Amino acid sequence: MARNGLCSTNWWPATPARPAPANVGGGTVLTADLVRVQRRSGHLHIIKLEGAKARRAEALATELIGILARSRGAPRTQLLEQWKAVDHKASEKRLLEGLQKLLLDDCEFETLEGAEPAEVRSLVFSLATTRRRALPDGEQFDREAVLREAGQVFGLPAAEVDRRLYADLKGAQRLSRFAQPSPEQLVADYKRSSCQAVLLKATAVEVDLFPRHPAAARRLFHRLKFLRLLYELRPEGAGYHLSIDGPLSLFSSVTKYGLQLAQLLPALERCGPFELRASLLWGKDKAPLSFSLTSPGCADGAGRDEAAPEVNKLLQQFGKRNSDWSLAPSQALLDLPGLGTCVPDLLATHEPTGEHVHIELLGFWSRAAVWRRVEWVEAGMEEKILFCCSQRLRVSEAVLGEGLPAALYVFKGVLSPAQIEKRLEALRLR
Repeated sequence: MARNGLCSTNWWPATPARPAPANVGGGTVLTADLVRVQRRSGHLHIIKLEGAKARRAEALATELIGILARSRGAPRTQLLEQWKAVDHKASEKRLLEGLQKLLLDDCEFETLEGAEPAEVRSLVFSLATTRRRALPDGEQFDREAVLREAGQVFGLPAAEVDRRLYADLKGAQRLSRFAQPSPEQLVADYKRSSCQAVLLKATAVEVDLFPRHPAAARRLFHRLKFLRLLYELRPEGAGYHLSIDGPLSLFSSVTKYGLQLAQLLPALERCGPFELRASLLWGKDKAPLSFSLTSPGCADGAGRDEAAPEVNKLLQQFGKRNSDWSLAPSQALLDLPGLGTCVPDLLATHEPTGEHVHIELLGFWSRAAVWRRVEWVEAGMEEKILFCCSQRLRVSEAVLGEGLPAALYVFKGVLSPAQIEKRLEALRLR
């Protein structure tokens, strides 16, 4: 069995792909059909919004935002119809629809309070059926009389009963809340989201990145683990080289994984300058194309450290134990020349002696993640470290012998703080 491959930080088994909106982390990503692109010589280019084109995009954004601001309380259908009526050229159709999607996905709609539309419909239809059966020959059906009779039951005027009949349909829902970005911000979001949408069609992504400072690098690498991406990381020159499997390289969970990959782009920008290259399968014909993106990063490099739910749960459980060991989020990056970079999740400290052991939680998608770490240890990795992986990976703890500064904990179902403490103590004594 091959022992090299991409690292994985996805925890649970892949599930069958389901249709899903392009939504990431509370924000949204354009779908590929809304991205304005050109194909040239096997390369995919996003049509730039600069100069007059940028000003035109901001003008369209201004009009869309204005309509949105005036539509509070209006039905969804009315908002969409007014947006559709915005004057635009045929060549601007994708741009206009993309801006609309970004705005719409940040809107909240709700049905009318009070009597539920389903209850109103049930009563109105029942009353209408009864009246029709009793209707004498030649006499016309009185719809208003039915609405008035139903209104007496609900304590509503006939017009309100009529309005509530189908108020739970998507198009009838009323706009209750919405984000109102500036036109410039909306266009900037469109540009970034276009790049993210392209990554949804990637088979592989290569990134050369140059972190502004070590803390920015750690935040990015922990973000990689939080997003559970299949990656390989190695130091290179003044920065790092990052290889990531794209969603279209997988056999399942393509949509979910693609959205997770799209979330990485803002994290890359916060880390520092980077150069990204992606291999794509684009369009209905799944044409193999390349895509590249160079970014100076963003001025605001702030960001919060994120840990996977399993890491947070282990921290909470371990904190309740009466133990000589304590756990804390790791701030370390273990660079292994010629091999790669290990990003531990936790640092275990033996309080009586101050000795440390790193802990890394490995994922489910790739057994190669385990074998790669075995190679690191066998090649001379000096730091003491405990690797934790699920038994679903079908790897034996014996692959790391007792004479090495590392150990493998293969767990069933969930991580056991007691078993982790047992292995930490064994490593400390080596």
